[in-house]
Amino acid sequence: MNVATSLDTTHIDSVDAPVQTSTSVIEDGWSEAQVQKAVELLNDDKASFEEIKTSLAETFGDIPDVDGLLKKGQSKIWSDEVDARIAAAALIDPRLEVIRKLKKGNETVLESLDEDSADVVLPEFDEADDLDTQIRVLNEIQSILYKVVEKEPPLPPDPGTFGKFNGPFVVVNVVGEPDPVFIDVDGVDIYKGRKLAVTPWVQKKIDEACKRHAEDWLDREQEKKEALVYEGDEYPVRVLPSQPGPKWSDKVLYGIAGEIVRKVSAHCESHPAGMLLDFLVSFGSIVGRGPYFNIGATQHFTNEFMCRVGDSSKSRKGTGRDAIDDVLKYIDPKWYADRVTSGFGSAEAIISQIKDTTTEMRQVKGVYSPVVVRGVDDKRLYIREGELASIFVLAGKTESRADIVLRDGWDGKALRNIVKGKTSEGLSNSAKCEAPHLSISGDTTIHELRRKMPTGSDENGFGNRFIYVYVYRVKDCPLGGPQLDWSKEIEKLCLILRRAQQVKHVNMTGAARQWWVSKYHTLEHDGPDGVAGKMTARAAAHVRRIAMLYALLDMSEEIDTVHFQAAKKLWDYCAESAVFIFGGVTSEQLRIQNWIGLRQTATYKQVRDELYHRNKPVGEIKNDLATLVAKNLLHLAGDIYSKKGV
Repeated sequence: MNVATSLDTTHIDSVDAPVQTSTSVIEDGWSEAQVQKAVELLNDDKASFEEIKTSLAETFGDIPDVDGLLKKGQSKIWSDEVDARIAAAALIDPRLEVIRKLKKGNETVLESLDEDSADVVLPEFDEADDLDTQIRVLNEIQSILYKVVEKEPPLPPDPGTFGKFNGPFVVVNVVGEPDPVFIDVDGVDIYKGRKLAVTPWVQKKIDEACKRHAEDWLDREQEKKEALVYEGDEYPVRVLPSQPGPKWSDKVLYGIAGEIVRKVSAHCESHPAGMLLDFLVSFGSIVGRGPYFNIGATQHFTNEFMCRVGDSSKSRKGTGRDAIDDVLKYIDPKWYADRVTSGFGSAEAIISQIKDTTTEMRQVKGVYSPVVVRGVDDKRLYIREGELASIFVLAGKTESRADIVLRDGWDGKALRNIVKGKTSEGLSNSAKCEAPHLSISGDTTIHELRRKMPTGSDENGFGNRFIYVYVYRVKDCPLGGPQLDWSKEIEKLCLILRRAQQVKHVNMTGAARQWWVSKYHTLEHDGPDGVAGKMTARAAAHVRRIAMLYALLDMSEEIDTVHFQAAKKLWDYCAESAVFIFGGVTSEQLRIQNWIGLRQTATYKQVRDELYHRNKPVGEIKNDLATLVAKNLLHLAGDIYSKKGV
């Protein structure tokens, strides 16, 4: 048997009834009527087993496995919560309870897997196998699942009294005992001090726990080393600890854009998320108003608005932009020199940078003659502000109409500025641009963003046309880094740009179309709550625009599944950024707050056990709770947490 068994065995007088799910489906060769009849007979306290068997035979004829049918009926009784005395009197093997607990634990872990690991291959479990085999297979599944999610088995409620506390422990299911047993590397129960017989399978679990424990120790030591010591002699680098906020993973980096950001990041203090989004938005501006896709009758082009948000200048927002410019300024020097600008004081000034050529009639000495008013041929305009608050202040002025111009600019709609009066030359002061290609990249702090965002931006669609990305300083590079050779990347990007500017309608592959259909409802309706939800309400359009940019960078005229997946990963980080920026907390912290609000109060252990089922690191839970208390979103009295206002 592949579970630990006590050396000092005792007689089992009773066992808890296993909790199983009642079903009306025909299973194991018995019909619902047969199972129901067995239940009725078993509920008759006066009937003996022999009388029950006889009655079943009279009702249904010869039954090949009448004992199996009786066990099936008994399970049905347990699922309906009949008196526990009946369950204890039944001929039930206590190993079934071990199997039930293993299955329940494995199902909990399976439900927590993300898309990237949900297709893990597990051993086949067959309920027709003998009980020892079932336990062995379920233990194998449990071990694999814990490795996939990179988490330890459930933690014990407290340190216990016995065993070795400086080493790892494992949790085992002991036959005849209702709860899991925590043992140390020597097989000692840390609560009762008894020595358990360690089977080969349990020993394997101990060895794996020891290996994980050693690897974790090495990781912690490496983190300490990285936090204290600079790596490299000529260009030292110190990796800084992660900051509060959305969790970043380099798995988000995709394609040539990701390769460039990785190369820059080696000796750059800026957060890679900001550099990646800046590259994509800049590339979309360079491409111009050519490639597009349709959502309904609306055309969406490659332009985007981004807002890079940090706590202060120490977030190194501008440093990241400069690193990206080192590449882009060679891809299209004219764009970099003429189409990247800032410092606008009015909506008229924005339109004037991309205004169309017009013909007007001018009167000279009583004679009218046509006059051609030259406009700007290049309709690309990349507004780049080191302090994005200036754009928000401009958009907040009702008389400026800047918020309308910017919204229409993101949509690719015609921009018009109709004003009275004429110039000294007798020409109209009005201007228009029928086909703008407007992009925005700006930096700000959380405080400035909340303070300067125009009133009503969360409701009128101005705010959700921006993609918000939270950044912070990730490294210390006191001597900067070596001069990077971008010749290969520039050559490749020049080829990519020429191809992209020839593309018109960007369609989807068949597989991408299926992906889009399956995710569209979630993108449209399942965003975060509150202000953050309103600021990310245009998720579907943003994801598809980013996916189109990834497709063009791959020199493809169709969006494929990999482009959608890469775009979704970047959007997820940005959506999490919005939650943190506008709510001051992460989505996980909001999850804890809302869960406690529903039940009114909870202790740390209840959050750990009932909300996360011991599948979240203890340190993260405690940090999240502390943050919620510090931000006055939870109240702590003793060890009891409650939601403010509840």
